[in-house]
Amino acid sequence: MKYAESKLSFLDFYEVCEFLNLNKFVKTSTSSTNNNNIETKIISDACEAIIGAIFLDQGIKVAGQFILDLWSSELK
Repeated sequence: MKYAESKLSFLDFYEVCEFLNLNKFVKTSTSSTNNNNIETKIISDACEAIIGAIFLDQGIKVAGQFILDLWSSELK
């Protein structure tokens, strides 16, 4: 399987994080509204790290299926 990184943005990762409720588990400091973009990026990076952990633990097939399950409509 080959994926085009440019098709997914950090906002797509953030939407998946919200769907999975990961934002409840990733603590960020939100002292002002200017930090909202930073918070979104941090949570997006956490989602990317989870995909990396799935890959390292279960392999490319499981990680690939995880990605396809969550982003199939965006990857078409």
